[in-house]
Amino acid sequence: MSKLRPLCNKLVVRRLKNESVTTSGIILSQSSLELSNKGEVIAVGVEVIDIKEQDIVLFNNDQTVQIIKVNNEEFLIIKDSDILAIVEN
Repeated sequence: MSKLRPLCNKLVVRRLKNESVTTSGIILSQSSLELSNKGEVIAVGVEVIDIKEQDIVLFNNDQTVQIIKVNNEEFLIIKDSDILAIVEN
């Protein structure tokens, strides 16, 4: 498998799927689900300070997000400034 190494202030993120069942048990159809703005960080550029690999992050879901495919898997290239928060458990 190819390894992605982002440059400068970029991150490689794998988008996580939205839940298709609500907390109250309602099943949502695929057409009603929006693209998730939550993902797992796969790799970080050398200028990224506060975010590390395997962090779960919330990000801006706009046109600045670059979508790439490697070995039939979709990844996002995101600037660190487009990260809104790190999800902590």
